[in-house]
Amino acid sequence: MSAETPVPAPAMAEDKTMAMVAYILFLVSWPTIGLLAVVAVIIAYANRDRASPWLRTHYDKEIRLFWQALVWIVGGTIALAILGTLLIPLFGLGLLIWGAIGAYLVILGVWFHVVAFIGLMRLLQNHPAD
Repeated sequence: MSAETPVPAPAMAEDKTMAMVAYILFLVSWPTIGLLAVVAVIIAYANRDRASPWLRTHYDKEIRLFWQALVWIVGGTIALAILGTLLIPLFGLGLLIWGAIGAYLVILGVWFHVVAFIGLMRLLQNHPAD
């Protein structure tokens, strides 16, 4: 009989499934115009209070990411729309700004997905979110 030493479980080997689901919902939310992101933030709110400190950083990050994106999307779009409307009489400059709204939203979408992807990678490596 050989006496094998049991391998201790990693300190961070707890259930990461719901945090992973939230990140994945963020990553596939683009075609649903953010509806899956709403589901993801609900998951994060529902699970963060019972999570360990390192896993809670991921739920906090998911919640923060959702609200930051929402503020930037709504606020930036409104600001650009107002600016575009005010500048329409100036040689069509307003139309150019209205076209910039699309580019602005694409840039925000790319930022959102990159941050969510980095968070998912850190979660899979058992690292805190930040």
